[in-house]
Amino acid sequence: MLRRVDDVPPFISSSPPVSRRLPVYLMCGLAGLVEGFGLQSGGMAAPRFAAAFHMAPDHVGFVFLLTSLGLALGASIGGWLGDRIGAGRAMGTAIILFGLAGIGSAFAANETMLAITRMLVGIGLGGTLPNMIALLTATGPAKTGPRRVTLSVTGIALGSLIVGLLVFLDKDIGWRTLFHLGGWVPLLIGAMVLFLLSRTAGPERRPAEIPQGGWWAALFGGRRVVITFLFWIAFFVTPATSYLLINWMPTFLAHSGLDQRQIGLAMIGLAIGGAAGPMVLAGLLKPGRTAPVVCLAYGGTVLGLALIITAPTSPLYLSFAIGVTGFFIGGAQAVLFGIVGPFYPATARGAGVGSSVAVGRIGSGVGPALAGVMLSAGLAQNHVLAAAAPMLMVALVALLILLGRPPEALRKSAAG
Repeated sequence: MLRRVDDVPPFISSSPPVSRRLPVYLMCGLAGLVEGFGLQSGGMAAPRFAAAFHMAPDHVGFVFLLTSLGLALGASIGGWLGDRIGAGRAMGTAIILFGLAGIGSAFAANETMLAITRMLVGIGLGGTLPNMIALLTATGPAKTGPRRVTLSVTGIALGSLIVGLLVFLDKDIGWRTLFHLGGWVPLLIGAMVLFLLSRTAGPERRPAEIPQGGWWAALFGGRRVVITFLFWIAFFVTPATSYLLINWMPTFLAHSGLDQRQIGLAMIGLAIGGAAGPMVLAGLLKPGRTAPVVCLAYGGTVLGLALIITAPTSPLYLSFAIGVTGFFIGGAQAVLFGIVGPFYPATARGAGVGSSVAVGRIGSGVGPALAGVMLSAGLAQNHVLAAAAPMLMVALVALLILLGRPPEALRKSAAG
């Protein structure tokens, strides 16, 4: 039987019994699952609701942008709220919010209502991830924290995979059905999170213990001003590339002549790669090996984009190329989530992680929106994809600079 976590002792740098860790791991895994479903369903539904409302590509891109603005706002508020009331309670509230907004999206009667409800979905989705990272970073031994968070991100990729499987098995599935599923299931999961993780705030969450200067000092005090900006660069570029693929790849494939079933197969390749990447890279992410894993993830993503650009119009080859890209970009995002937590003090970890996630959410909207503008201006699909490569290299350099002087927690991990 799972026990309700009502009186959790301090988790940081500790190893609580399995009976206390299991609810956290399970609920964070389910939270990742519904988050991945919610994020992917928007992209898979895009060709369908665009046709229903007669939307031009730049209008679809605007919906993606509003969603991502909601994601950024939700990440900022959610991380701050988690430091105030507890990460478990904040995460459960965020999941319920995007569940309700997802149901609202399913009932949208016009483009405006759809855009508003998708932004609310974004706010809920945005508030989930920083609290999930904070919980997993804090639950268990510090030296395994990065690997633990990286592995948990697999749940997000699995949620995306479920969407791809649904479209593959039923090519006529409606966009309203996808949004209904992305609404009602999170309501159930959110209630479970609130019940099991209602009080996961240990002493590290007490506002009275926040360092002098508050949240601003936690993000920008001393050397952390460089840390924060470098993480913002990496968190902006990486999701921008990932969500460009998630949101626009179905449309790209449709323009290439693939039918809905073939598109579903290709997107399954993206989701399988995105699920496998975090698992494999988490296994490689051992103390002292972070930098090589980061190089592998970003270099592999550029290779995957090159494979897509040069791919013939073959469903199987495209599925392979997209799967390779999903493997490495999914792994890159997971590694980012895994390493950011220890760079910030436990007293303000939610705010620190939340700020980076918020910037990433902005990137996840700017990337697809910019792609819509580029396409509307007449640029070819391959040129849009190729534009991501140099930005990924900038993100890689930023992370290598960070890892050149890791925080104390990571130095101890490497020594252990």
